[in-house]
Amino acid sequence: MRAIPYRVLALFVVTGLAGCSSEIPVRNTDRSSGGSSGGRDTGVADTGATDSGATDSGATDTGTADTGTTDTGTADTGTADTGVVDSWPASWTRLEADVLAGVNAARARGANCDSEGVFGPAPALSLNPILVGTARAMSKDMGARNFFDHTDPDGLDPFQRMEAAGYNGGAMGENIAAGYATGAEVVAGWLTSDGHCRNIMDPDFGVIGIGYASVPGSDYTHYWTQNFGDR
Repeated sequence: MRAIPYRVLALFVVTGLAGCSSEIPVRNTDRSSGGSSGGRDTGVADTGATDSGATDSGATDTGTADTGTTDTGTADTGTADTGVVDSWPASWTRLEADVLAGVNAARARGANCDSEGVFGPAPALSLNPILVGTARAMSKDMGARNFFDHTDPDGLDPFQRMEAAGYNGGAMGENIAAGYATGAEVVAGWLTSDGHCRNIMDPDFGVIGIGYASVPGSDYTHYWTQNFGDR
């Protein structure tokens, strides 16, 4: 029997030309304790938070192939058959690699996530191909359909998207952001937000999928998704 899932929500707002706003869902279905801690659905926090230090120039990545072409075309709908989105522009893949490097650097040194606690060093995350696919599809979909939320316009939440793509983990989480032009900027932004920071530092997570998409003409141009899992 699956344990009752829990979700942790937060709101992160960046001022300036571009911005990001995010609730942070986390679900754990099989911790060794037998399930949810019961007290972690805290509603919406940090509603007034601003990251005034974000270097968010609003610049677009004009050198990328902004069509977001995939081998099956599924990324445009926010779904991915197998969880793997191929034919991703090389410049987008490099930005995703920058995020992975920044995340693993943070995990290597530990971090103070304020209200979510102090985290010591944790093992590096490795890429999971299914989660890469769901993260890329989500980022592309947010830009293509011009929304910014963990629940997509079809009503699917992160866990439903991950499971539909074939991911079968116990612990799952998602971070999203928009408006940041570089991997270093978006990681720094996530680390200054307690709930995003906790997802990045959580030692129960062992794998990650990272998706970046540039969609000119959308509200934020730059879209980022991290999908986390435990295996």
